[in-house]
Amino acid sequence: MNALAERSTVKEHGLNVWVDGDKDGAEPKVDIILVQGLNADPYYTWAGRQTPFAGRSISSSPWLWYKKFKKIQTPVAEESQGTSQALVIADHGDEYRSLRESFAGAIFLGSPLQGCDAAWLAAWVQKAIGNEQPLLKTLQSGSPELLSVTRDFWSSYGRLPIVCFYERSDSKYGPISMQTVTSQSGTFLGKKRIYLDADHSGLNKFWGEQDNNFQLFLPELKALFSNAINHHSHVSKSEDRYCLLPFRRDKNFVDRPGITDSLWNILSLRGSVRVALIGIGGVGKSQIAIEYAYRLRAELPLVHIFWVNASNPERFRQSYRDIAGLLQLPGFDDPKTDVLNLVYTWLCRESNGPWLMILDNMDDDRFVDARQDASELQHEFTVRKHLPQSEGGSVLITSRDRNAAFRLVDNASYLLEVRAMSVEEAIDILDKKLDSRLGSKEERSTLATVLEYIPLALSQAAAYINRKPRMSIARYLDILSKDSKGGASLLQAEESDLRRYEGMPNSVARTWKITFDQIRAHHKFAADLLARMALFDRKGIPEFLLQATVGDVEFDDAIDTLIGFALVSVEVEKANFEMHRLVQVSTIVWLQHVGDFEQQKDAAINALAKCFPVGSFENWVRCLCLEPHALSVLKHDFLSDMSRTSRAQVQRNRAWYYIEQGKFAVAEQSAKQSVDDARCILGDEHPDTLTSMANLASTYRNQGRWKEAEELDVRVMETSLR
Repeated sequence: MNALAERSTVKEHGLNVWVDGDKDGAEPKVDIILVQGLNADPYYTWAGRQTPFAGRSISSSPWLWYKKFKKIQTPVAEESQGTSQALVIADHGDEYRSLRESFAGAIFLGSPLQGCDAAWLAAWVQKAIGNEQPLLKTLQSGSPELLSVTRDFWSSYGRLPIVCFYERSDSKYGPISMQTVTSQSGTFLGKKRIYLDADHSGLNKFWGEQDNNFQLFLPELKALFSNAINHHSHVSKSEDRYCLLPFRRDKNFVDRPGITDSLWNILSLRGSVRVALIGIGGVGKSQIAIEYAYRLRAELPLVHIFWVNASNPERFRQSYRDIAGLLQLPGFDDPKTDVLNLVYTWLCRESNGPWLMILDNMDDDRFVDARQDASELQHEFTVRKHLPQSEGGSVLITSRDRNAAFRLVDNASYLLEVRAMSVEEAIDILDKKLDSRLGSKEERSTLATVLEYIPLALSQAAAYINRKPRMSIARYLDILSKDSKGGASLLQAEESDLRRYEGMPNSVARTWKITFDQIRAHHKFAADLLARMALFDRKGIPEFLLQATVGDVEFDDAIDTLIGFALVSVEVEKANFEMHRLVQVSTIVWLQHVGDFEQQKDAAINALAKCFPVGSFENWVRCLCLEPHALSVLKHDFLSDMSRTSRAQVQRNRAWYYIEQGKFAVAEQSAKQSVDDARCILGDEHPDTLTSMANLASTYRNQGRWKEAEELDVRVMETSLR
């Protein structure tokens, strides 16, 4: 039997033995190795000292720790800084094979797995007194070295039982109080997390067997003890891990660190969570998810990865059927088997190990969960019902609909919006996908700008240019900029993409058509609002113009839907909206396809007629705000009497505004169209017709065309006197 450590004999380095078997000399069954933190006292960390605290004393003695486990040898390591790294080294090669095979589980007491802010404070103090310690830099939040060690440890031993305890109370560092290790930093993906009512230094100190913290700690230690006894003498690294990914990895993937880093930090280093990538179709959500899955597979091979096509209930069921087949679950090939429940049950078993499920194209909020309102019956199939919330599993969702994703994630901070690429990322994707002989650097930059840095648009443009022998970047740009029909045709061109589902559209316009059709089917007011916005100028669309033909509640619901699908965005002022140019063009194409174009043109000109005021001085600001939208709508032809009456009113007020501005030639064009429409629809004697004629006469007079002005003035006067 080894000599037990006492205060006078405790060693600064090496191992200290606190308990060595039972009193009767029985051999210990399990070794519990206690590893203390940086600069911790080798004796008092575990043996404790009598310290008054809240009217009681704290005693953390070996007797208390191990009274229930007399047949345990408990050597104490001198420092914790290299423990995880040493175990990782033992997992590679045969030199430390016995250590690898003996390791059966771990309890972490406030270990800064992702670093801590207190390390920064300590490093600053140490530097100030001239005693810098490099390890403190490694322990700081976000340290790449520490994150690397954590990932490696998880990759090697993540399948074993691991319990993470973290503190609830702040620690005091002089005048500063702070939580040394947060729950986020002190926990692992899919592993049990328990907080103790203590500060960081009190996590391993208990005043007695009835201590609440000890009552939380003891069952976990017992469970690990039982597991260690039954632990196999050999732990095979070839243990089956399942991966279901329908797409190959894209060798030309352009990394977007802001998104991929956030994904890794949330999914790989925290507890079981649900996170969603949200954004407009074609912005690269699924491509990011594919790349993340392959990185996870390489970094953490012990994690099962399952890809589920969640675009509709039928495809969801088929994906679960594929998973059941991959896992060879009993009855998976029996048509009568409920494969949804079969897979759900398997995912709920923590013994099967950690897993990641990717729910791709979760765009339809009707079957997210069970709900029913006055406008729509409850859908019999719901995703939430078949998505476990087990400790071992995490979910990555891709969705065009913010609302659908929000109802599945843990909290709003786990909604990661995927926007258009940066300039550098967009040019990078063109450089990787375009023939190197095609186009200059300036032309590629211009193409990226015109396509608004949308990944799908960039990839499709590159494929189209590569495929057409006579096509160049310059010609492609010329078609996009000069020919609206040609530009729409380019956006509808289908180019092959191996990382998109078979039968699904690849073109930009057809990809967004899916979203437009879904909105039209389930959010009619939102579809109408989108159509109207596409007919206005795409920037600076004022809220009052959009509300001209709908009520407040209808408008709020409709605009929230469009924002949720990332089809429109709110400008900084919060009172104006805008949309991508490509969304605008694709919406017009869609309107023409579904036959709503004429109806929506009428709605747009009617809204302008209600909002465009007379051109007197007090209305100049509003006239200026509405002028770009008037120009955009007025370039279309109108057939109905109502729409031509509305056009006459808009043009009459525009003419007045430009007369007041002194822009008489522009005013003349507006006044002429106003007169033509008013005379045709309202007749020569209608007051609106006469006002339009008077405006036209004013433009003539201000341009020195006296005779034309006099003739028109006389006609107005004579008609008024009838």
